[in-house]
Amino acid sequence: MESTWIYYVFLTTISAMALGLFGMHVLDVLFFVGMAGSAVVVVISFIEDAQELFEKD
Repeated sequence: MESTWIYYVFLTTISAMALGLFGMHVLDVLFFVGMAGSAVVVVISFIEDAQELFEKD
């Protein structure tokens, strides 16, 4: 009986760890996609501001 309980605890712990690890990988991907998107917005804003700054009247 004791070995069955230990096996159950071990299995649920491993499952929880696997789920947590998967969640961390998903958050990593979302973080870096967000950073890339922000970098694109900064570059586009810089280009538009430079065009407005240097355009002739």
